[in-house]
Amino acid sequence: MDIFGVKIGGGQPERIEEAQKVLLKHYNNAPKLIPIYSHRYMPFIPENTNIPVFSIMQSDIVYYGTDLISYLEIEFGLKQYNDIMQTNFQYVIFWSDLL
Repeated sequence: MDIFGVKIGGGQPERIEEAQKVLLKHYNNAPKLIPIYSHRYMPFIPENTNIPVFSIMQSDIVYYGTDLISYLEIEFGLKQYNDIMQTNFQYVIFWSDLL
């Protein structure tokens, strides 16, 4: 398996400090998150459309909309959350890898 460009399964860092260093390297290069409401966020990706909305609560990260309009439709009850589950979401470096 490949997460953050690192092969998993063959060898993990022996020390927690090494694992933290790898994680922070990728986190610092990830798109910054724009808070939308409560624990809903959109990654800042300039000149890009259909940027997904994430629901992030501690280590629980899920897609919560294919874009801002989709998120608002779900949030205000115009669309069911289950309606988006079969959707192909745009991949967002780092954040999509945590799903």
